[in-house]
Amino acid sequence: MHFESSATVCQRANAAWEKDAGQNRRVVLLYALPALVLPILVTAINLILEGQLANTGGLSDIGIRSTLQTVQTVLNFTIRVFLPFWRLGLLYNAMQISRGLSAQPKNLLEGFRRWGAALRLMLLRTLRYMAAMFVGVFLGSLIYTATPLSNSFVNTITQITQDPTFANATAEEIMAVLLDRLSFWDIGLFYGLCVLGAAVFTIPVFYRYRMSDYALLDSEKPGAFQALHESTFLMQGNRMSLLKLDLHLWWYYLL
Repeated sequence: MHFESSATVCQRANAAWEKDAGQNRRVVLLYALPALVLPILVTAINLILEGQLANTGGLSDIGIRSTLQTVQTVLNFTIRVFLPFWRLGLLYNAMQISRGLSAQPKNLLEGFRRWGAALRLMLLRTLRYMAAMFVGVFLGSLIYTATPLSNSFVNTITQITQDPTFANATAEEIMAVLLDRLSFWDIGLFYGLCVLGAAVFTIPVFYRYRMSDYALLDSEKPGAFQALHESTFLMQGNRMSLLKLDLHLWWYYLL
């Protein structure tokens, strides 16, 4: 697999889109309607429910509070489950357009048709992202604590622990004093190294599995492990090219 230049990709995408622009536009609008309206609707309902919860109190309102909180939980869970599968339908239509075919409204349900494999893929991919992020954060914090960069932190914590006035202080109180005495530079340096470490380890993993959704949708017998393996194969030698393409299309991800 080889990624072409961003200009060539945009030209090919425009040509494929224009073959049946009207139908493609209708399908995209059909996708965008629930993708935009449902989160706004759920947010508005949550605000209303929060107002209702604020007006309830005491033992007599326990049942009402429990019902309102359950409704909130169900709404938030539903929207979080619905949107990823709905997005897979858009990706499937995009694959069809790239192959010279027209987008179809029924294809928006493709993610739900493959919900079992898609759910397994999402879970496996997320676990691997989290593992990479954990390793990066750990190494970033290790670099901070094992080098002179942490001298100010060590001196400050030593002063606090040796101060008799903090002999009976709780961990929360010591942490509050520590954060108050540390400079913005010390705190920013620690978090900066952790974020940098997380990015260094997570971004390559992210791009290794970037094509996994497409691999899943393109397979007649979808499987989560197969999709991850196929994505790894497709992305060999192409991660930097795709990163450059993503940077060129930054505006798309803001939509």
